[in-house]
Amino acid sequence: MLADGMVHFDSPWALVALAVALIPLAASLRSWWRGGNVRWLSAAMQTLAVAAVAAALAGPRVAARSQMAGWLVMTDASASVRGQGETAISWDRSLARCDYTFAAGAYAGAQLPTSQDTMSTRASAALAVAAAQVRQGQAGGVVIRTDGRFDAGDPWPGAASSLAAAGAHVLIVPMDSPPADARVAGATAAADAGGAVDLSVSIASNAPQRRRLEVLRRSGGRQSVLLDRQLDLLMDDRTTLHVSDQAGGGGAVEYIARLTPPDAIGENDQAEAIVLPQKRIVAVVAAEPAPLAQFVGAIQGAELAAVSAASVPARAEGLLSYSAMVIADDSGLLLTQSQRAAVARYVRGGGGLVLIGSGPRRGPDDLADPLNAALPLIANAFQRKPLDLRIVLDASGSMNLATSAPGGGRQLKFDQAAQAVVSLDRYLTPADALEIIAFSDEPRRIYASGAGAIDFAAVRDALQQVRPNGPTRLAPALTLAAEAPAGDRAALVVLVSDLDTQPLDVPMLAEAFRRNKLDLAVVAIASGEAANQRYPVEDLAAALKAPLVRRGDLKGLAELFARFLSDARGEAVRRGQFTARFAADALGLPAATVRLDAYVLSASAADADVLARVGSDPIVARRSVGLGRSVGIAVPPQAMSGPWWTWAKASAVVPAAARWVMRPESDSRFSGTIRVVPDRVHLSIDARGQDGPMNMLKLTAVAQPLNATAAARVELLQTAPGHYEAALPATGQGSLQVHDDSGAVRWQKALAPQYPPELSAIGADRAVLQRLAELTGGQIVDARFVDRHARAIATASLSPLWPWLLGLALALTLIDWIAVRR
Repeated sequence: MLADGMVHFDSPWALVALAVALIPLAASLRSWWRGGNVRWLSAAMQTLAVAAVAAALAGPRVAARSQMAGWLVMTDASASVRGQGETAISWDRSLARCDYTFAAGAYAGAQLPTSQDTMSTRASAALAVAAAQVRQGQAGGVVIRTDGRFDAGDPWPGAASSLAAAGAHVLIVPMDSPPADARVAGATAAADAGGAVDLSVSIASNAPQRRRLEVLRRSGGRQSVLLDRQLDLLMDDRTTLHVSDQAGGGGAVEYIARLTPPDAIGENDQAEAIVLPQKRIVAVVAAEPAPLAQFVGAIQGAELAAVSAASVPARAEGLLSYSAMVIADDSGLLLTQSQRAAVARYVRGGGGLVLIGSGPRRGPDDLADPLNAALPLIANAFQRKPLDLRIVLDASGSMNLATSAPGGGRQLKFDQAAQAVVSLDRYLTPADALEIIAFSDEPRRIYASGAGAIDFAAVRDALQQVRPNGPTRLAPALTLAAEAPAGDRAALVVLVSDLDTQPLDVPMLAEAFRRNKLDLAVVAIASGEAANQRYPVEDLAAALKAPLVRRGDLKGLAELFARFLSDARGEAVRRGQFTARFAADALGLPAATVRLDAYVLSASAADADVLARVGSDPIVARRSVGLGRSVGIAVPPQAMSGPWWTWAKASAVVPAAARWVMRPESDSRFSGTIRVVPDRVHLSIDARGQDGPMNMLKLTAVAQPLNATAAARVELLQTAPGHYEAALPATGQGSLQVHDDSGAVRWQKALAPQYPPELSAIGADRAVLQRLAELTGGQIVDARFVDRHARAIATASLSPLWPWLLGLALALTLIDWIAVRR
């Protein structure tokens, strides 16, 4: 922590005694001046011995590299310490120092966390970095500047113990000077059976200030002001206000409480609460929703609302007015991506969805579309039909030339083509087969999957072994690719080459392709004057009516492959005359067989329950998603007038599906309240029947965040007659349900979006800081005196020199005594 080799004196005033060391030398000079016989070596040793004793009295100590390498200064940069990180700590420049910041992670030097990272404080990351530096001898002391507002799930105690085990000296500097901040500490809304709403809003402040509170009501696209009041807030005071309202209207109501104007930490100036609707409404969404609503017909206990696609909200909160949604979508693209994401979050939070048609199915990336993630049936353009893919890849000398690469720079043509082949991993399935033929003057089959699954690691290795050289001869390679028949799979031969001017026996090759039921697609790489030439393979492509794409380079080759594969697998919608078979008791309907003239080729999700099939293809399935449910009916909406829909039993499928997915109603015998704190949701449930409190119930609370797939489950404990309580992890925006032991929903609540837990409390958490000091073996110090403590630690770590100096003095004295006696 001090510069290597620097000497520190405990009693520097004792260095005055060095003047005594001149006495032996002065006595010798005086004797020599008077003509005496002087032993100069003896005089020098006596002088050095006295000087060593005088220096030892000053208490010298030295810093060695093995003792201390330097200090790490770890500064909290999360949002809760906003306005404090710029304040410098006192520091002694003689002490070596390396700076880090931390929030969601640890960041060295001038690197700073992103605004998203600042909404989380995971001290374990910084403590782990510090422990590693200490163990490697790169640091010996650590200064941690923080307010102690760590994430609830952060395993910082273990990391703190590891830092102590590494032998670090730790100084903890509390960041306890936050700016003046007022926040909406909580907003809850509860409605009774008549729709009367009691809204409770709590305001907290860490300093005296004057703020204006607005309480807004948002419902059905309209917004009104329920309260507008000026508040005089006191330091460390909490004010709670109650506002009464009548929900009415049948839709969900959002209440927004916000403080104005914004202060230094404006993110916590607003909180929301939501009241679910008491009326059950089913939204019918289609390109033309009115005819679909007529077809859906009456759903017992619910009203239908025709909603155009453009009117579907892009926020899950905007969909809470609906107990279920019925969406008819031919292409999967009726809704925008943000609308589809909102529908998926709505279902996960407890809503219901019936989809007639399919979700997005343009390409493999659509598998990750949020709507597809919430559906029981997924139409995948690249998994509709098993495919026998045969790639004929030019490996002649011309493919060893460099060309422009997709990401910039230059790359060999063959390497680009090989990368495109490897990228097929996204487009092929275990049911597909892959064969790769590399050719120059002669063809060579370098990979064939055979009857097993495709091994793309082996594909990559095989392509890496190819060394492009030699001339280009297409005929033998195409003959080899066309020699085997297609079998049960759709077969496609893809040729990638800079082509060959040698003649081809086009009729013979075309006959081989037709006989073996093979399709052809050609990617011709030609540039300059060669791009204007006509090649023999073009005649073959014309004879087979095969696509031929001319390219000047290999950019976008993977996308071309994807297009060829999609065309080879055929349309997602199968048309003809089919027989669908319903399982017994599907959606409350009897087992039956019905004809239909079109359906969407789909795969069922792993946890879906398939209710009807055409052969082995699922066409109706249901699934539970989070707290909600979804049903997929893989029949194109434009086929609604066909025989499928004229069958009386089939026409009951959509209403039956809507009833199954509909959000359940709460049990009027159960009432509940929630209280949100920084990292917990405290839930209280009162259960009272006609005979009084309902005791000994087995109740489970399920909290489902809208931005996550996993739900948190906690059993409620009975704490009083008919009263049950539980504490769940804070989920932010989401839904909360209470189930009994049969799985029935007894109470539910929509959790409105809140500000991050990082901003729910401002200022130093002394209890956490004290715990941090105990685990690291450190001490809490004031920012003004960090240099003093650091210097004291550095000084205590120095190695003393006075024993060595006294030993030197003794050795010199003994040597002088022995020499004089002789």
